[in-house]
Parts: sequence; structure tokens; C-alpha cells
Amino acid sequence: MNTTLFSRLVQAAVTDVKRLVLVSCCVLLSMFGANVSYGQFADPALSTAAFFPPKAVIGTTSDLRLTFSNSGRTAIPANSIELAICPAFNYYTANGVPFGPLAASFTWSAPDPTDNCVRGVNNVSIPAFGGGQISQRYDATVLTSGPETTNINVQLISQFLAFENASGNDNLQPDLEIVPSADMSVAVTGLPLTAGPGAVLNGSLVCTNLSTTTAATNPTCTAASGLPAGATVATGACVFSAGSSAAS
Repeated sequence: MNTTLFSRLVQAAVTDVKRLVLVSCCVLLSMFGANVSYGQFADPALSTAAFFPPKAVIGTTSDLRLTFSNSGRTAIPANSIELAICPAFNYYTANGVPFGPLAASFTWSAPDPTDNCVRGVNNVSIPAFGGGQISQRYDATVLTSGPETTNINVQLISQFLAFENASGNDNLQPDLEIVPSADMSVAVTGLPLTAGPGAVLNGSLVCTNLSTTTAATNPTCTAASGLPAGATVATGACVFSAGSSAAS
């Protein structure tokens, strides 16, 4: 009687241990599965964007350099995202299509004639934590009164299973300012309104650098002759005004 009771107690204890082990295994597997599912995602991201130089002299160029990356742990499939670069259309315009280490990973459209945006779709898979620099050259065409903004956006164009759109990393807005060239403006002052033929007149020849931000690289100051017809202008030694120099 005692032996039978003891055997039943042992069997019950073994069954409880098996159940406990089974439940523990299920919990561990569920936790492990949750970690794997949570950690696998792709996240297209923009990290830096700036113009070089940030102030471009009108008639020259400036390069926009941006860094694109996949900050997730799953590859971004080919043909799934679009990168749009849209400048301040009235002031500077795209010169060709983007270039740089990562540019070939996208198929780029020509600059849109309506908004001058350049758009690219990734033509290859971008691996986890992969990425690189993309550059776009711009022609400085119109003077600005201050910095003008370019919009850079990453857009999802094809759904894929493992994707997370983290906030704050899919749009950047770098600025570019277009400034005048260092050109010397010439003016003659102090002359009378009228003068007789052959009269010798004395006045002041004033030369001013039109740019307030760029030093003159060739600060020459020359008066033109023949205005009015037949007149000849002769200049003497030039003296810099107070606080100025040949480069300012």
C-alpha cells in the first residue's frame, strides 16, 4: 500500500516537472521570436546635407552633398524608395544628374522643367547599415536676398514587409545663398552739368565693390573715354577711402 502510494506521488511529480519544462520552453521560444521580429526592419534615412560653398557667386556653381543610409537591420529592396531633391527653382538650377559614391545605386530622372526637382529610384538592394554620399551640382543663376532652401525627401513607393519609417530622418532642408560677384562699379562725381568745348574739368573717380560678401580679386578702377563724344578722361593717383582696401 505504501509502495503504491509512493509510486503515484513520484509519477505525479515527474508529470508536473515535464509540464513546467514545456511551459518554460514555450515562453523562451516566444520571447526569442519576438526579439527576432522586432529587430528586423529597413529604415531609409538622410543624415547630412549641405551646400559647398554655402554662398555661391552668381554665374558659378555649388555642390549639394547629402548622405543617405539604411539605418535598419534588413536590406531595402530594389525599386522600393524614391529620393527627391527639389531646389529653390527661381534662384539655382540643377546642372545634370546626381553623382558620387552612392549615386549609381539610383536611376535618376532629368531635372523636371516645372520644379527643377531631380528624382531617383534605387535600382539595387541597399544592405542593412549601408549607404554613402550623393552630390548634385547647381548653377547660381539669380541673386538672393538671403539663404534659399532645398527640400530633400525619401518616399516609399513600393511596400515591403520589413519596413520602419522612423520619424525625423526622411527630410532635410539645406540652404544656398546666391551673392553678387566682386565687380568694381565706376562713377565720376563732382563735374559741372555743362562745360564749353575744350574745357578741362576736375572730378572724383569713385570705384565700389558691388559685393558685400566677396572680396574683389581684380580691383581695377578705370574710367572710360569717349563719353561724351570726343572727351578724354585722364586719371591720377587713386587713394583708398577710410576703412577700405584693394579687396574691399
